[in-house]
Amino acid sequence: NRGNIHFKAGELDKARDYFQEALAIESGCAEALYNLGLTYKTMSNIEGALECFEKLHTILNNCPEVIYQIAVLYDMKQDVQQSVDWFMHLITIVPTDPGIL
Repeated sequence: NRGNIHFKAGELDKARDYFQEALAIESGCAEALYNLGLTYKTMSNIEGALECFEKLHTILNNCPEVIYQIAVLYDMKQDVQQSVDWFMHLITIVPTDPGIL
């Protein structure tokens, strides 16, 4: 995937464009949404990243990786209550994962 190649090369604008192009073709493509969210997060576009991950959460309900990203993004926004709420939700899904405790 060209978006992933540009992401790894640090060419975030190009990566974003390729992920957006993939979503224009298939709006519910989970991989493109996830990668676009990561790209926005790396670009410090927290709102854009949250939009991607929250849309992805409606598609992949209770996916730990997506919930983790949402919790971290709210933490980056300094929205402590939202971040805690999402982390608490995550703990109910993967209670034995030491990486989130």
